[in-house]
Amino acid sequence: MEFLKYKTDSEIVAHIKHDIRALESYGNEDIDSSLSHKNYNLVDRGKTVEEINQYRKDFEASCFKYNRKGLVRSMELIFHKPVDTPPEQEAIFFRACMDWYVSEYLGGCSDAVYGATCHVDERKYVNEVDTITGETKKLLVSKNHLHLSVIPIIPAGSKHPEYKYRLCADQLTKRAVLKSMGPSLQAFLKKRGIDGTVYNPNSESGKIIKLSVKQLKEITNKTGIVIKKSLTVDQLADILRENQQVKIHDKKLVQSLKKAYHKIEIQSQELSRIGILEEQLSQAKSVISALNSNIAISNERNHTLTAENNRLTSELQEKNTAILDLEKALRIKEQSVDHTNNGWGSSGSWGNDNSWSQKQEEEYTW
Repeated sequence: MEFLKYKTDSEIVAHIKHDIRALESYGNEDIDSSLSHKNYNLVDRGKTVEEINQYRKDFEASCFKYNRKGLVRSMELIFHKPVDTPPEQEAIFFRACMDWYVSEYLGGCSDAVYGATCHVDERKYVNEVDTITGETKKLLVSKNHLHLSVIPIIPAGSKHPEYKYRLCADQLTKRAVLKSMGPSLQAFLKKRGIDGTVYNPNSESGKIIKLSVKQLKEITNKTGIVIKKSLTVDQLADILRENQQVKIHDKKLVQSLKKAYHKIEIQSQELSRIGILEEQLSQAKSVISALNSNIAISNERNHTLTAENNRLTSELQEKNTAILDLEKALRIKEQSVDHTNNGWGSSGSWGNDNSWSQKQEEEYTW
């Protein structure tokens, strides 16, 4: 639970604009505008900023107020849904918080409430590292919450009989009043049968630390620690101590991971080299396969040429044999020829014919 006080019209108007999402920029990067249509109101004081603010002004005018500088004219209470409140009881929880504050502190005057907007569109995430697996995941730390805007009234009393109420934020924010609010709201929720822890009683662990939403977000942003409920000093100290131990463990884990990543990188480079070698080996196998294929073709051609050569050699031998046979037959035939033939070696006309020599002489005589 968180309290905010507003004194000027400009402050009040800005807060109304924020609550009904009528600003172009909220200065809050955690607001998911795509979910803003799911926000809902528990009271209807108008549809626009002007209508809601006019309702507030009209009610304020019906109350007595001192003409003093710095008068608190509006208060805002922010109720966050506890982690142990089931989703189906969320709207009931917020309604109970409004009813409780009206009945216990505004004298049952629900008209003093000029705004009750439930926001479900804030989505702040932080990175959470699993200390065992080292896995990083997104953790939602924003909670759905109720902005309860009220005019701080108390009974006007006998001093101002013409008024039923008068503005007095001091009476509503005294230390004793604020201290009683936690136990009172917890009892109210229990009476209505609503689950939700809004108050941790003091114990040996010390006083409860009251932190605003802004402070809780700053703690998460700066330390990574997500605080989901009210804590005592000792509880917070335990969390900080544990967080320090986790950081030491995480530091060692990071160092181990760096070594592992370095080893993986070396192995990756080695695998890359092996991959290159395997590729080269594959290429070499392809070349060898091509050569083997060429050799097989050459062998087949050689086999064909050898067969052709053998055929030609066989034919040649047959031809040579035939020639030898012919030569032998010719010699036999020659030997059988009669060499005593007179026309060949006798003293016939061949050797004694003088006609040619005579003819020569006749030519030369000419």
